[in-house]
Amino acid sequence: KLDWWPGISTVVRKHHDFFRNYAAHFVQQSSTACSSCLMFPKPAELMCRGLQPYHGLMGELEPLHYDARNMMYHEQGAKIDFTPYLPLPASNIFDKSILERGRKILLVAGANGFYRAPKHLIDMYSPYFKFDLVYMWDPDANRMGIPDSYQEGLEFVQTFLKVGSRDETDLITFMQKHVNEE
Repeated sequence: KLDWWPGISTVVRKHHDFFRNYAAHFVQQSSTACSSCLMFPKPAELMCRGLQPYHGLMGELEPLHYDARNMMYHEQGAKIDFTPYLPLPASNIFDKSILERGRKILLVAGANGFYRAPKHLIDMYSPYFKFDLVYMWDPDANRMGIPDSYQEGLEFVQTFLKVGSRDETDLITFMQKHVNEE
């Protein structure tokens, strides 16, 4: 056991504090045509005239650089990474009283092993609440290796997940049977 370790929730909350500061002070905006517009031949009148900032809540949750890439791409070259995103409860304008109602359920479609999306999302929300249930879909059980401290409330469904098939492997059908608004 690490006596100095404050816990994952404390570390994640500090990351969210730093990230809000980053978003407020360092994200650049451009008023000229963005490079993604210039990548494709198209008439000038169809160009976007630059990346426009998200307004309100969305601007807080995913701040972008002027070229439509997030911080982890610029800093680490990571093409896929969850760390540049703030979860909804981290926003200062989110109505936190919503969290006092009903169950908190996380659906992870295509888990890619426990240590990918499931663990990251559980940890990302941990400063604000604990999920009552976490459903993870993945055809490969070998990469699950779920630690004991994360076992409670987790359900691993070993299958390929589909959308639109309307059978037992369909996400929409699953939600209709297992999740309801409380």
